Amino acid sequence: HEGADRVEAISRHEALVTLLGAFRVPSFQDRQLANDRLAIVSEVLRTLPVGRLLMPRRESWTPDDAAACRAAVEAWHAEVRA
Repeated sequence: HEGADRVEAISRHEALVTLLGAFRVPSFQDRQLANDRLAIVSEVLRTLPVGRLLMPRRESWTPDDAAACRAAVEAWHAEVRA
């Protein structure tokens, strides 16, 4: 991504695939943990707008970079009224 940090909305399907892709080995070994995580993912997708934070590649991370990411997320939240 080039340019300023920003958030773009993504489809519920893409969000589902992304969130389920974040499951790790413990979720596959513990059925209750997997069920709990699926319940959380389902609730997020049912109730919240879902977006992806886009930010340019940074050679190092600074407090200003963190502030830029937060500002992008806050601006998107205001836009979607989350």
